[in-house]
Amino acid sequence: MKVLFVAYSRSSLGHVVRCVTAAELLVAAGHDAVVACHESVRGVVESRGVGWRPVREIEPAPAWTGIRDREALRGFVRGRLASPGYVSMCLEDELALIDDYAPDAVVADMRNTAPVAASLRGIPACSLHNLRLFQNPMHVILPELLVTLDGAGVGEEHARAVLGGTMLVPDLPVLDPLTEVPAETMALVASLVPEIRHVGPIVAADTLRVAGTPRAELPQRRGRDRLVSVLLGGGAWSEAVLDGLVAALPADVQAEVVLAREPEGEVARAYPERVRVTGFRRDAVDLMRASDAAVVHGGHGTLVDGLIAGTPMVCVPETAEQERNGWRVAELGMAEVLSADALTDRLGVAVKAALSAERQEASEHFAGRLRGTAAAGDLVAAVERSAILA
Repeated sequence: MKVLFVAYSRSSLGHVVRCVTAAELLVAAGHDAVVACHESVRGVVESRGVGWRPVREIEPAPAWTGIRDREALRGFVRGRLASPGYVSMCLEDELALIDDYAPDAVVADMRNTAPVAASLRGIPACSLHNLRLFQNPMHVILPELLVTLDGAGVGEEHARAVLGGTMLVPDLPVLDPLTEVPAETMALVASLVPEIRHVGPIVAADTLRVAGTPRAELPQRRGRDRLVSVLLGGGAWSEAVLDGLVAALPADVQAEVVLAREPEGEVARAYPERVRVTGFRRDAVDLMRASDAAVVHGGHGTLVDGLIAGTPMVCVPETAEQERNGWRVAELGMAEVLSADALTDRLGVAVKAALSAERQEASEHFAGRLRGTAAAGDLVAAVERSAILA
């Protein structure tokens, strides 16, 4: 079976990384799989030995993370992810990909037109979605996209395939439940997709191996008595978090900071020697496991890594989804959520709480249970079934 993954890359790397991991799991099960995404993240795909295919993308727009008002978000979406130009461009690229690669199934991760392109070519499709995104921004994106597809002359049968034949939720119901999707949005989703299935966290075999390794045995921990990892996006907001962390970090704790971009020299030199700042790195899961605590924004992929690694977290969210993700983990006793205005007063206290024996034990206990559910079987079986039953 040949599977084409199509990933949106402009909001975060999480969608791309997740598709790469899923493709690896399909390949390990004896199938062929490639990941299509923008040229700017090609290296993330090919560094893992997975085949890459190009698609065009809209320019990044970090401003959306601060839009909470529904009507303001609707106007923003109409000019971007649901704009006629963007939708037309995506469909053109995706149809060409399907014609060239001839997949037996398509899997879309936040690239919302890919299941429509698959339907137009008679190819079965699945979508990968975190349910919390249907609280914001998918509650606006989905209906606006349907309007745009109708205006573009896409037949209703194909337009309403926007979520594919199965919507796969890459998490457990206890962490991302259907009950938290607003009723109005849930009614629309249920009218579009025949099946919604939780397939559990999409985790590579190497990640599970690392997550079960004692911290002291990992090279990232070598020579460090206590280590806090800081996994952030690299914007001004991230630098504010980093400044607050450095000021509040206990004197006997070292920090390893990973930003999505390589910080400029003068920024890196501004911090004490015990705080090491680097750009994007591919051993982030190893670093998470080697750490006694982690400071993160709260994106789904990073939180799953932290939960599987058994590492207590402090979440400093940038978006509504990250905030809700963080609070759900906090309810389970393995994280604390801080708002921007609480950084100065609370960040040091929160890091110390994450380093406490109680938080460490709770996180390690949950990690053991979560690792037992993070098998590849549900995801692989769902994609295989979509192709077989088409």
